Amino acid sequence: KFAGIMQRSFDRKDPKRLETEKAAHLNSRLIEVMVYPEHPNRQSVAMAFYELRPPNGKPYYDSRYFGKILGQWKNTGQDGIDDLDKARMVFYRKTSGMYLGLEDKGKRYLLDNPHLVRQAAKDLFERIRTADYAAYLDATKEQRAGKDWNRFPTIGFYEAMSGHDMLEKWICREFSANPITDVEIGEVFKDPKGRPAVPYKVTLEDGKVLSGNLPFAADRENIYGLHGIDWQHQYPNGLSDYKASAVPAAPHVKKAEKFVDLFAAKKFDEAQAMFGPVMGKAMSAKQLEDLYVQLEEVGGNFIGRDEVYHTEEVDQPGQGKFKIVYIPCRWERNRLEVKVVFNEAGEVSGLWTLPPAR
Repeated sequence: KFAGIMQRSFDRKDPKRLETEKAAHLNSRLIEVMVYPEHPNRQSVAMAFYELRPPNGKPYYDSRYFGKILGQWKNTGQDGIDDLDKARMVFYRKTSGMYLGLEDKGKRYLLDNPHLVRQAAKDLFERIRTADYAAYLDATKEQRAGKDWNRFPTIGFYEAMSGHDMLEKWICREFSANPITDVEIGEVFKDPKGRPAVPYKVTLEDGKVLSGNLPFAADRENIYGLHGIDWQHQYPNGLSDYKASAVPAAPHVKKAEKFVDLFAAKKFDEAQAMFGPVMGKAMSAKQLEDLYVQLEEVGGNFIGRDEVYHTEEVDQPGQGKFKIVYIPCRWERNRLEVKVVFNEAGEVSGLWTLPPAR
């Protein structure tokens, strides 16, 4: 049917002028066909992605659309897209866009194709890492506020909550002095708003770590990140804020880190031995193991813990003083903070897992 439709399409044009293209189409290799499910009240559409083989030339790829009109499939045009993954995305968005909201269709498509989200994340961070910082920092004030910033490599691939030009300046200023040395991307998960997201960890030359969850969305052209790397708001004065917020390794901080390390190493008996009397009765080593299994079922394999940046001291009348340590932890598809509470005797008296505060 595909070859017959293409034959009729070319018969209506100048056969001499299009002889080479016609031969390439009629000798094409069909790679994949996508068909929008037929429904009596809906238009049926299809997309064919194929390799064209001209008689005396290099093979190339194309995607062509078809519509079912009065019971017959008709050629309705082509996109000229030469990448299968992008062709799939465009077809999905065009068809589902007839019946679904833009945001919903983007979420559904990306969650069904997590490899595209991870690749988009890798591409975004590579664009940031390899940007010509000096060229933008050396621009005049007028250029920074004008079109030059609109050509920064993140444009079209990341959407800040606000102040995108501020983010670009922040990136250039901070990473020119303290370059990115490593980027880790976790597995795709559905965030609380139903968006596909990835946990990330960016390590800088001086050892500082920027980490968080990065949601993604898609339009007709690109897959782009949303609000997850707004470092210009998180550290408005630059990474001097990061250094100031780091917590010295006080004894209770070291104990909290030791507890998380034992938990991550599946040494549940040793971890449970750090509990005080009340906590020890409330949670056994087996219950600790069950918690570990639950966290891995949701987030995948445990990746590691990050630097402690926040502690608290609370005075509870009649119960004494408690020291609280928040430890950022990363799984393949999730980030959480492990909240470890110590009593005056230095024993673990409380344990929670919380959404990350930053």
